[in-house]
Amino acid sequence: MENCRILNRIVEINIANVKYADIELCGNTCFVGTNNYGKTSLQRAILFFYSANSRGLGIAQSQKSFEEHYFRYENSFLIYEIATEDKPFCVLVYRHNKLVYRFLDAPYNPDFFLNANDEALKIKEVIANVEKRGIYISNQIDTFERYRNIIYGTETDKQLSKFHLLKGNEKYQNIPKSITNVFLSSKNSIDSRFIKDFIANSLTTENSSIKLEQVERQLRQFNEKYMDIETFLKKESQQLVELIDKKYDQVHMLKGSQMELADKLGSSLRFAETQNESIREAAKQKEEELEKLIESHEEQKTNIEEKQKEIREEIGYYDRTIREANKKLKEYKEKNIEQAVEKNAEREKLQVELNIARREYESLTSNVSSIELKYSSLIEQLRNDKAAYINKINTKTSEVFNHYNELQLLQKNEYNKKDGE
Repeated sequence: MENCRILNRIVEINIANVKYADIELCGNTCFVGTNNYGKTSLQRAILFFYSANSRGLGIAQSQKSFEEHYFRYENSFLIYEIATEDKPFCVLVYRHNKLVYRFLDAPYNPDFFLNANDEALKIKEVIANVEKRGIYISNQIDTFERYRNIIYGTETDKQLSKFHLLKGNEKYQNIPKSITNVFLSSKNSIDSRFIKDFIANSLTTENSSIKLEQVERQLRQFNEKYMDIETFLKKESQQLVELIDKKYDQVHMLKGSQMELADKLGSSLRFAETQNESIREAAKQKEEELEKLIESHEEQKTNIEEKQKEIREEIGYYDRTIREANKKLKEYKEKNIEQAVEKNAEREKLQVELNIARREYESLTSNVSSIELKYSSLIEQLRNDKAAYINKINTKTSEVFNHYNELQLLQKNEYNKKDGE
């Protein structure tokens, strides 16, 4: 490239109503578009690069200031790319309570400022992104005066002195003045000789005997710093008032929400306590019924066992009688047949009685088994009912505590969300 330095490109990210714009400024550039398309805003952005004076951009007092209109968000950036004889560098303008600058020793790259979703990064993320690539980025330049010193070649810092448009002297102030007059179409801009004289005077190396310029420059520096401080304090006070109002509204809303949640929680707890009492009463009643059934079962079981004992004793008696009858029948056969027949007839009768007793015993035994089976089923059913009631109580209790935890979590998330806003 030729031995010259020019403003080669301007990039707007979240500037005014523009989400993203990348405009090359090579040679003569013509802006064409309908009203409110951004032509004037772009011209003011270009003028701001040369003048670094937010109050000398032709903005009426009834309109929003340059800072408020252009830099509405914390990720609003105005990026100027300057072409040099070696490689381009960039000037980054953003808002940190007031307008500040940084110099970037690299050509413009959208990857420095945008993420994968084409969303603008914050300044800390931009700095980290650039430094990660091993690219130099300057510290924050807080004043317009120092920025102009860097651009017009009077900066003494070696790291910043390379970021200049031209090498000048302390009288360079005439250059931004003349450029401002051209952009704002003032009367002085009509006379091209006036512009040439301004630039020539700014580049002269002769010492001037008039020291009013030094006084004027010092007053201008003081005025700029004073206005910056006044703007900062005014903005901080307004932001503090807005923050207090916002926090008060949030606390008021949170208290109302807390009362509403407390009422809901109280109702839920009262309902749960009522349900819990009714369930406990029902469980207690079932336990009493179970105890009565167990007592009845034990009583009937005892009665059946006693009756079985009596029947066994009766069967034993009949068995002994039959054995004795058989023994006597044998003896009777040896002694007398008639007596034996009579004994035999008696034996048959005893056998019938024995069979009847055995059938009665089997019947009673069957009844006992049926009764045991019946009461075993009832006991098992009662145990199952008891387990079901206990599970129901535990489920209800878990639901109440889960509901309480959900309400607490919802309240906490709502508070965090509103606190973050």
